[in-house]
Amino acid sequence: MELIDEVMQYAHAEESKDQVQPLFDAVYAYITNAIGEKDPEKNDNNPIFRLAVKMLFAQWYDDRSQEKGLSKLAFGLRAVIDQLQNGSGGDENAGG
Repeated sequence: MELIDEVMQYAHAEESKDQVQPLFDAVYAYITNAIGEKDPEKNDNNPIFRLAVKMLFAQWYDDRSQEKGLSKLAFGLRAVIDQLQNGSGGDENAGG
């Protein structure tokens, strides 16, 4: 399953893939820039990276209609990004 499909399922997105693609692209770029790992293959095989993308997408997807603006990053997502930045996660061979 492609990451965008997993993300849409995680966030219960009802729009088409074409409609959410710009948001997905922004989230993917945000997480990539936050952790400094630019290798898409390495990121795509990292379960913690995938979780971070799902979490941020869901947050931004849910916040998209709120007039008060985006909320701060959820604590859980901040912890996931911190772990990715420190290089202490993402064994693609880990069971699950």
